[in-house]
Amino acid sequence: MCRGVRNITIISFLVLTCVCFAEIPLNISGQMQTALWYAPETEFKTNNYIYLTTVFKTDSTPRFDGRFAWKFQSTDRGFDAPFDKLLTPAISRSTIEINGPIYFQLPGYKITAGNASFNLSPYIAQNNYDNAVGLRGYTVTNLMFAGIKFDGFYGWHPAVLDKAGFGLKGQKKINNYTFTAIGAGTREKRKGNESGWNYLDQALLSELNIRRRSGSINAMIAANKKEDNLYWIRQFIITGRIINFWQYELDLFDFDKEYDPTYRNRQKEYIISGFNPYYYGINPLDKYTDRLGGKIRFTGNIKSTPTKVEYGVYKLKSKEQLVNRLIVEQEHRLKKWGCRTSLDYELQKDETEINNTTKIAITAENKSPLVFVPGISFSAISSRANNLALEMILGITSKKYGVKLFGGFSTDNGVFQKKVLGEITSPLGFTVSLGFSSPNTIEDEDFYYDKDGKLIYRDNFFLIKHSLFF
Repeated sequence: MCRGVRNITIISFLVLTCVCFAEIPLNISGQMQTALWYAPETEFKTNNYIYLTTVFKTDSTPRFDGRFAWKFQSTDRGFDAPFDKLLTPAISRSTIEINGPIYFQLPGYKITAGNASFNLSPYIAQNNYDNAVGLRGYTVTNLMFAGIKFDGFYGWHPAVLDKAGFGLKGQKKINNYTFTAIGAGTREKRKGNESGWNYLDQALLSELNIRRRSGSINAMIAANKKEDNLYWIRQFIITGRIINFWQYELDLFDFDKEYDPTYRNRQKEYIISGFNPYYYGINPLDKYTDRLGGKIRFTGNIKSTPTKVEYGVYKLKSKEQLVNRLIVEQEHRLKKWGCRTSLDYELQKDETEINNTTKIAITAENKSPLVFVPGISFSAISSRANNLALEMILGITSKKYGVKLFGGFSTDNGVFQKKVLGEITSPLGFTVSLGFSSPNTIEDEDFYYDKDGKLIYRDNFFLIKHSLFF
């Protein structure tokens, strides 16, 4: 971005801040971060960003709230790149909210204009403020009419103004019953001399929830229409309690692979911001997609030992593959040590082959009030593909001094690997991380997450981060 546009953006932020500060209560906050990364394969990398937020609120009725976020983000460059050439300023997010009621003793509501953020359903339309940069428009929440609560949104895509998205949710509660109906879709103006709109994507969901003293019953069915094709998802969940305070959850599901509404939850398993990876978990739709089957989970205590047992069986509809999975987890207290054990067994079967995988994991941490707390973890994975894989890690942590140090070994497919990981954090905002492994096995990524959400760094790296909040 050219220097003139960058300067205009900065000046606009300062002017807006001054004007708002003169008229209404204002809160200004921000964060600055610089990260320096070194690995023998990639050499030096740097990443810098400045994130500024202006928030204003009023105490009137209705109440007006506003939020403007400005992000100056660099791209990964060599270590010798000048700082002022790395920043790319942009108004990343902006919203203005009106919170009702319009007058005293009238029903409340909230209307938002700007980057659209909505939460109708993860299967139909759901995002959050951090992921609301793709749709600009209006949202309405908590609007009551005739005893029905309505939420909805309407917006357009900045890059394609002729393309718009919409959604509406109605929810009615009667005693212990909650009825929910949601519709959402995308439409686009017809090209040429034709008038009107073409509906590219439509989705409709119906849900019933029944609350009971011992648990709940939830039934959901949804359809997604694309072109002339209709795709479905169905789910039935029942929860309750049985003897000795054990709880159970039965989950039956049938999800078509092609079911994919435009505005459904698309949260990735992890988000990378500079050299800050965050794990959010798999979003609900991807968790079930293309699966037909069910699972049952029991949680309770066995001789004062918290225990969870889960068994599931489902078929991957597109592959005609049958999967059975059993998970058993327990938490133990042995004098001053807290231990967790888990058993994960998975059997995959199709027309040509059968494959099974068994994973046993044990983690233990000392619960004594020590300055340096010792810990240990061990895992073993057995399968037809790689025979036996082992990993053992010993470590110490200190919250007082902000120190984490781990070391151990792993063996997989005949490769014996030694590894050391360390991290030191400072109250001044500095974080130093390092890793060393021999021999090297991870070469393609600086870091990534495995299917269990575990953060995996490159074998050899050195990372320094400094964060400043104000």
